[in-house]
Amino acid sequence: MNKEKRKILIIEDQNLFAQGLKGILESLPNTQIIGILNDSTELESVLKECKPNYLFLDLNLPNKNGFEILEDIRPLYSQLFVSILTMHEEESLLYKAKIVGANAFLSKDASVEELQYVLSLDVNSEFFIAQKIRDKMNDDKKQFISYNSIITNREFEILKHIAKGKSAQEISKALFISPRTVDTHRKNIMKKLDIHKISELIIYAIENNLD
Repeated sequence: MNKEKRKILIIEDQNLFAQGLKGILESLPNTQIIGILNDSTELESVLKECKPNYLFLDLNLPNKNGFEILEDIRPLYSQLFVSILTMHEEESLLYKAKIVGANAFLSKDASVEELQYVLSLDVNSEFFIAQKIRDKMNDDKKQFISYNSIITNREFEILKHIAKGKSAQEISKALFISPRTVDTHRKNIMKKLDIHKISELIIYAIENNLD
């Protein structure tokens, strides 16, 4: 039985790079490129009509940048796997990518093997960082990223609200979930980060600029 094709959308304003990426992705098994956009103008209609599984998103785009686009679409398309593509490898951008809901952070010279691996992941997988970028990080920052890789995007949303001092009731209203669900997520976050007090969790979030 043939596997269902993975539907891929590319948002990239440099046509030569976009076409090169398209060619590489099309050479991989079970892939279908549903389109290339050079900005977010038609994104909403493409997402609704074509329902891609994977989005490769450039950061530097006209009108809205990649982070702004992701902040707009993430609440509506929680099952869309989003890989940030960039020539910039600053760690601050990596942290921002995770916070706004990206699933992977890739340099534009990522290997074919990394692209193929990313297409084997789903939104519940750990946050993926290109090896080239990992190699440049010191051990403390690798540990920070390692901790945050195991936190889901929903848990990250809740952690940001906790950093702002919001109660479970306030978070539940903001995210349209029950206070009990908020509490469950909070307990999972604390277990993953090996944190045992709410106060320690708030400090952790603030120290890592999640507020």
